[in-house]
Amino acid sequence: MYVVASLLNPTATLRTQELWQWLERNCGLSGIKLTPLPHFSWQAAGQYDLEGVETALRDLAGRTKPFNAHTSGLGIFTGDNPVLYTPLVKTRRLMELQEEIWQVTHAHAAHLNAYYETESWMPHVTLAYRDVTRENLACAMQELAFREIKMDIRVDHLALIYELDGQIGIKFRYDFLEN
Repeated sequence: MYVVASLLNPTATLRTQELWQWLERNCGLSGIKLTPLPHFSWQAAGQYDLEGVETALRDLAGRTKPFNAHTSGLGIFTGDNPVLYTPLVKTRRLMELQEEIWQVTHAHAAHLNAYYETESWMPHVTLAYRDVTRENLACAMQELAFREIKMDIRVDHLALIYELDGQIGIKFRYDFLEN
């Protein structure tokens, strides 16, 4: 699987990692360690034409200016494998960039994840997944529901993250245009 993403800036990374550590220590939630790169995702696909998507994202990053986003609150994607997350506030700029990413990459992708389509996309930073149960989710919610979970995120690049055969990494990263 591949994900077009933006990694979090150092302050938001530290805050996310602190939350991950608290969740592991107090609630036994450690599944997030399998994808240890704090980020938010713009798109996910089973496959990409890597050369084509790299060119498309490099060109897009080269004409995009950095901007700020922020998280607020707590959310749960429900189902057989619940996901605990903090949502990014949807702004016009965030939505415009997500639409641009889809426009320039969809021709280079196969098996796109429909949850990341513009109409369905819920931008978020994942706090717990893969090992969420009724018991440890209740533990997490009892504490986190009463904390202010806000992060300021500098959106200044696009990266392609991969998870293939148990290996996780960054295939490439392109910084946005500074002024």
